Amino acid sequence: SHNVTGYFSGVVQTIHNPLLPSYLEQCIALGFMGKTPFIQARVGDQIYLTTSMPVMNAQSRVLGVVLLTSTLREQGYTQVSSTTILLNSLMVSFPLAVLLAFVFSSMFTRPISALRKVALALAGGAYETRTGMHRDDEFGSLAHSMDILAERLEAARAHDEELRIQQQTFFSNISHELKTPVSSIQGYLETIVSNPDIDKETRDQFIQRCYAQSRRLSNLLADISTLNKLDDAPQEYEFQPVNIPDLLQSIQRDVSMQMEDKHVTFRALVDPEVAVDGNPSLLYSIFRNLTDNSIAYGGEGVTITVQVLSESADFYTFSFSDNGPGVASEHIPHLFERFYRIDKGRSRKMGGTGLGLAIVKNSVLLHHGNISVRLGIAGGLEFVFTLPKAA
Repeated sequence: SHNVTGYFSGVVQTIHNPLLPSYLEQCIALGFMGKTPFIQARVGDQIYLTTSMPVMNAQSRVLGVVLLTSTLREQGYTQVSSTTILLNSLMVSFPLAVLLAFVFSSMFTRPISALRKVALALAGGAYETRTGMHRDDEFGSLAHSMDILAERLEAARAHDEELRIQQQTFFSNISHELKTPVSSIQGYLETIVSNPDIDKETRDQFIQRCYAQSRRLSNLLADISTLNKLDDAPQEYEFQPVNIPDLLQSIQRDVSMQMEDKHVTFRALVDPEVAVDGNPSLLYSIFRNLTDNSIAYGGEGVTITVQVLSESADFYTFSFSDNGPGVASEHIPHLFERFYRIDKGRSRKMGGTGLGLAIVKNSVLLHHGNISVRLGIAGGLEFVFTLPKAA
């Protein structure tokens, strides 16, 4: 006889039957062979579903077989019960799933929608738009980045608008400055042409004035060209070692007649070995424009002083000053502006273009230096600027 123990419906059961049905014997035999069969058999009016499971030791040797059997009718009960549980579970879980889906959808779609609106506003040029979102997650990080982008776009637009206004003002000033000498030349020539019997002295005087205005026009065009090159093509300026004392001597020779006419004294207190790494033409323009200003507006007997105030490992700090009358303090912040004149009529009579100090400042900046201006202790103006040392 055979004693077979199985586990079914949560209860351990032992089958005592000296004559096991053939399907059970077959199922047990397959179990001892290490297999797990499923066998369906009819016994009377019942249909049985049977399976066996081998019990093995660590060496994979079959020690016994666990036999499981049930009727299909019992399985049907189990199926009905499972279906009922499934339906009940669906009835509870479906509304919960819908609610959770709505909550999570709102958590993601609302910030996405807000960020999308801000992105569209920025694309439309509304750079003042901000997300107003403060979160400690990926959406908050993205919103912060968009706000930074909006701030930079707004600043860039403001800078572009400021640049547009500056350019508009600059071109308007150019038009006005060009119109003045052209009108003067035209007026003098018309007078000469319309009066063929004009005396020689008057004719020569008008021709001299035409020549002076043409010189002023030529200087103006040259200064405009220099500024445009400084703005648009600074890379075209080549640098080399330039000895500053030699440069100052060259300027003194070039303006010697003007200095004699006004009894100007030029003091160059610069050591002979002082050399700057820069463009010779621009360095000449820096010191020449400052010299021309002192001669033109410093008055009779003015003294010009150029000296090195200090030096670092890479830069010299220069001082260019005179002891003339100087200017009122309210004009100091505007002296480097293009076409800025304290006395417009007097400045034009002196032949100035109104661009000299703008060229000085831009030239210093091109040499990676900085420049400032202040009222001198002994009167006049003092320009303090830095220029790089030659290697």
